[in-house]
Amino acid sequence: MNNTMYKYLYIDDTRERLEEGMINALQDNSNIEITFRGPSDWETIIEYLKTELPKHNGIILDLRLNDIAYAKGKYAQYKGSTVAQELRSLTKEGLLNDFPMILFSGTDKLDHYLDPTSKDLFDKIVDKTKIEQPGYFNYEDFKIKLKWLADGYSFLNDLKNRSVEHIFKMDDLTFFDPRFIDHFNSLLTKPIHIVAHFIIKEVIGKPCFLIDENYLSARMGIDKQSEDWSAFLEKISGCKYTGAFSNYFDRWWMPAINKFWQTEISTEQSLRTLGSPKRIELLIEKTGLQNLNPLSKTKNAKSESFWVSCKATGISIDTVDGFILAGQENRHPWQEPEYISSDEALRPTKDYSVSITERPRLEKLKNLLEKNEQRIRK
Repeated sequence: MNNTMYKYLYIDDTRERLEEGMINALQDNSNIEITFRGPSDWETIIEYLKTELPKHNGIILDLRLNDIAYAKGKYAQYKGSTVAQELRSLTKEGLLNDFPMILFSGTDKLDHYLDPTSKDLFDKIVDKTKIEQPGYFNYEDFKIKLKWLADGYSFLNDLKNRSVEHIFKMDDLTFFDPRFIDHFNSLLTKPIHIVAHFIIKEVIGKPCFLIDENYLSARMGIDKQSEDWSAFLEKISGCKYTGAFSNYFDRWWMPAINKFWQTEISTEQSLRTLGSPKRIELLIEKTGLQNLNPLSKTKNAKSESFWVSCKATGISIDTVDGFILAGQENRHPWQEPEYISSDEALRPTKDYSVSITERPRLEKLKNLLEKNEQRIRK
């Protein structure tokens, strides 16, 4: 168990039922400590933060700090985003170490108050107006994210040598797309929060040379509910990512998984083309783990050669049984496209749109299924 105490400053102009409840929920049964502070005049708040932030792991800022007077007739003449900009400037000047910044917004009209540059100052943005809505905000997940961000920034701040090898803890540069190395190296002279945001959003947050547990399950063809799933993860522990932001959210090196398959399982049979039952057969034979179960196809799936997971539901699918999501036209060359399953595309449970190039295929599938249902009804 991690006994480290994680300390965050929280700057807000109000401490009413919602804010008090948030503070209590974050501190309840956890190793997180929240220090609340109201706004003041500009010089005072900045001097306070310059003194206190080195004693803390990060900061939570409310967007609108001028709704309530901090003294009789005196209101803050700045927003949370203004404070964030000043703090990032201080880190750039070397007056502060970089640190996680979270924005709590009391408005759902965020685009009216923040331009994209201002949004990029923050590691996470939370709409306070939706916190009590079911399904929007989970305090336990948020606690994990606060600790994950703190550990990741601490790792980057403590590095003596900022390089691809040291940041990702991987000496074998063949694991990386050369275009990734060129792009990442161009970021290494920039402030740490820019490097951190890039790792979080463009590497850990996307399927690429690092994959999450759902993708690992799909590519191995193993049902995660298998009795020997944990034993299998231990078997491939050498493939696990241990670099920046590796705490709490597990990732595995896909190039290492490929090597494991080729050296330990089969040099003759391709992992990509085999169906799940055959993958399981070989894995049981070679690893001795008898309680590995194959994945099952969804209702409208045709292939058992699972390779990706549905973005909406997490279920395993082959790419032929999925639809590419919209908004990925500008993805980086080392990133794989993300998919939703045909079942999700036909009967959505989440707010994801199919790429415009996939829509004719989706319409064709809808028409085909509708004709089949009509035939059955007759």
